[in-house]
Amino acid sequence: MDIKNLKAVLIIAATLVVASASAGSDKRINSADAYFDAGNYNEAFRLFRDLAEQGNAIAQHSLGEMYFDGLGTSVDVKRAAHWYKMAAVQGSIASQIELARILYEARGVERDKVAAYVWLDMAARSGNWKAGRGRNLIARSFHTSIELGEARSRAERCYASGYTNCD
Repeated sequence: MDIKNLKAVLIIAATLVVASASAGSDKRINSADAYFDAGNYNEAFRLFRDLAEQGNAIAQHSLGEMYFDGLGTSVDVKRAAHWYKMAAVQGSIASQIELARILYEARGVERDKVAAYVWLDMAARSGNWKAGRGRNLIARSFHTSIELGEARSRAERCYASGYTNCD
């Protein structure tokens, strides 16, 4: 599978996870979602940012999307990656996948195939088979077995630490 197919697999995997995620009972998340759906991105951004700063993983993921797409704010892929990572370490599969995509594609950040492998491995371990497929494609792209060994070692360390030691 080539890069184009890897991108498609990762986008589909993240979309499936986001679509299946519960908005939760938090009325503020529901309000932010309603503003987003109505196209009032500035208000949605404000609400998601407030919740994200309080540690809400759903809001952190949503804020990452808004920074990535420039909705309610200017495009800022570094900030998107930051918020995706904040949600990823809380176990957000969608955020793990999006963070991996940014790292692999080097969109606004330095390319890091090992870190992309790690985050896709975390999503795959949570049951997302498409993330597993993406992880395996990245594994085949490593030029040496040492690089693959480093990726596997970091993934094991990340998983064993409950996502606190993933760098």
